[in-house]
Amino acid sequence: VGAFRGNNIAEVTFADGSLLGSIADEAFYGCKNLKSVVIPEGVKSLGKSAFSNCSALESITLAESVETLGVNIFGGCHKLESVTLPNSITVISRNSFASCAALTELTIPNKVEEIGLNAFNACGFVNIVLPNSVKTMGNTVFSGCDKLETATLSKSMTALSMDAMLIMVSF
Repeated sequence: VGAFRGNNIAEVTFADGSLLGSIADEAFYGCKNLKSVVIPEGVKSLGKSAFSNCSALESITLAESVETLGVNIFGGCHKLESVTLPNSITVISRNSFASCAALTELTIPNKVEEIGLNAFNACGFVNIVLPNSVKTMGNTVFSGCDKLETATLSKSMTALSMDAMLIMVSF
């Protein structure tokens, strides 16, 4: 756990043909200078908080082989602007992108069925479209998304918490 935690590393490159199958919990947690990461093909899971609080992280490229994103995977990555999730993802875990204030573009694949608690809390979205595969959404998913103007919800939604769209209510 935490192989590079808090390190000054700025770039991560994996060797061609890497046999890496997973990235451990908190592997790069708090690497304040880390700007970009390319996750190679063959990696199936990213552990909880693996890239959390990497405040300089601007871009992440995820291989199509990635199936599991740990809790709080990119939470606190304030400069992260856009992410395309691979088609193999079915769950966006709690706090996955919490406090990613610069995140304005997120491509959610058509296989995602569940979005966890606080998944997009305090993100910079203006518009968000949830694919029709999404069936459930946790509490406060979009809480603190002050710029959010429109949200297109899935027609397959079977459970929507009372405060999932809390920011949509204005006083």
